[in-house]
Amino acid sequence: MAERILVCVNYGHHGTRLIERGAELARTSDARLYILIFDSLPEDDYKNDKLVDMSIFQELAEQCEAQLIIENSQAHNITRVIKKTAEDVEATQVVIGQQVENLWTTLLGGSIIDVLLHELPSADLHVVPKPRADAEADWNFERGVNATSSSNPTILTY
Repeated sequence: MAERILVCVNYGHHGTRLIERGAELARTSDARLYILIFDSLPEDDYKNDKLVDMSIFQELAEQCEAQLIIENSQAHNITRVIKKTAEDVEATQVVIGQQVENLWTTLLGGSIIDVLLHELPSADLHVVPKPRADAEADWNFERGVNATSSSNPTILTY
């Protein structure tokens, strides 16, 4: 059976990194590459972000000779959309980004990873971790204090 890789991306969620990882897997295994763009963002609020990301994704798809698939759906349908697309393209490998999920999600319906492993037993699932720069601790900082300086360099007013 020929390898088929499905890369699942969302606008602004490290799509470029995921596509590059999928392209690397496709090159090493001589596989056909598919890119699923999961569009759950409101058009009015994110129109410019979508335009920028879409042009980048289209360029990467052309470079990788990948087929681009765009699915508009609600965020809670992500596993159904991934499953259906993976079945439609007969994917043997699925690449997703690491998702931040809360305890309730896991308790009520299982994590996205658990659901995909159960729903797509014949496909390998690759989970690409989020970049370190996205870790909340890296972006924590103390708020600044407004200050003005006076003509006397030793006196600061707060």
